[in-house]
Amino acid sequence: MEQNSFYATEVWLISGIFNSLPGILKLDGNNLVFTAIGTGTYWQSGLKNIERKSGNEKFCALLKQNKPAQLFNIDLGEIQKLSFPFIYFSAGAHITLHNQKYRLSFIEPNNTKLPFISTDKYEKVNLRAVEIIQDISHARAVGKKWKALLPQL
Repeated sequence: MEQNSFYATEVWLISGIFNSLPGILKLDGNNLVFTAIGTGTYWQSGLKNIERKSGNEKFCALLKQNKPAQLFNIDLGEIQKLSFPFIYFSAGAHITLHNQKYRLSFIEPNNTKLPFISTDKYEKVNLRAVEIIQDISHARAVGKKWKALLPQL
């Protein structure tokens, strides 16, 4: 695991073949945080499922108000399983926390767009810098960086 106290990138939570939720994945010291920054392609029922999974009772309400919503904020020691499947070509990961599996993509899925994010919204997510992913080769490099930063399980 590479020693780095701060790193943040765009990320998408993937579910099935159609659902994706845009967000920011942030490593700050020993904490890993996923903050959703829009509803993506999810319907309300799908967002409710994510809310139940996350334990954040305000998740849907915050997104409905166009505000950032934390999906998880965990200590790295809470990661039960972490993999970077070959099929993602280093541009995605599977992470299991509290017996919940999350599929992450570091490249924007074709069926979704990041919402417009003003600087003040980034500040609400407590970010100093976010790496914006431009293309597949950049997404692969970002995935490799996350692999180096996160504990190998």
